[in-house]
Amino acid sequence: MSISLLTQPKQSHIIHPCQTEEKLNKMSVLKNQKEGFLEVYQKFQQQVLLFNTLAGNDVNDKSLIPLYEALVIEEAEELFAAKTIYDIIDHMIDVAVVGEFLVRLYGYEDGILTGNGLKGEANCHDVVEDVSHLIYLLKQPERAVSLVLDKLQHCAMNFADAYFPHEKLMNEIMESNLSKFIPSHAISVEEAEDICKSIEEETVYKGVDFKMINGYYVFLDSKGKVMKRHNWFKDVDLTKHY
Repeated sequence: MSISLLTQPKQSHIIHPCQTEEKLNKMSVLKNQKEGFLEVYQKFQQQVLLFNTLAGNDVNDKSLIPLYEALVIEEAEELFAAKTIYDIIDHMIDVAVVGEFLVRLYGYEDGILTGNGLKGEANCHDVVEDVSHLIYLLKQPERAVSLVLDKLQHCAMNFADAYFPHEKLMNEIMESNLSKFIPSHAISVEEAEDICKSIEEETVYKGVDFKMINGYYVFLDSKGKVMKRHNWFKDVDLTKHY
């Protein structure tokens, strides 16, 4: 699975007849979105911080580091297992969601934009290589956190280089993530308890419980991962953006 399948093809001075005006216009729109990716990513960062605020996660709580390292590994491994381009994109963004908060827990206040951020050039244009290095680094007994940040920046830059409608895709993922929280006025405590039971019955997650945080029911497994409930959860559909 090479990033070359996802990135912009080399420019040619010859326009093939099949490149209709509609296709050229679409390419122009995507190019403009790519050039504005930094601004789009900054908005995405704010959504990630909102998600963690609603989940009750404090960026200064270092005890969350093992959980978020495990979540990055989980999303990265799901990226390897992806079968379609839509699943690949989904998990690329999910890696950024959990990776963004992880590097802040490490102490990088600007998240993945720390240092050179997304302004440099990715040295590696292969998603598999980037993600495999990331998993390897996070499974080491001693974390080289600067290298973890570097690999997450590579992943983000490779995504930025791809010809995608970035803002629409990232908004779709974050809207879905934020739908995991149920407003306190929407269900009773008894219904929340039933949701915990059904999550355990329908998934592999155990020790599921809920907390009332910032006016929302937040469902968590025994390790602190935020759970989703299908009756409320907004499914991701990236196909509508193509």
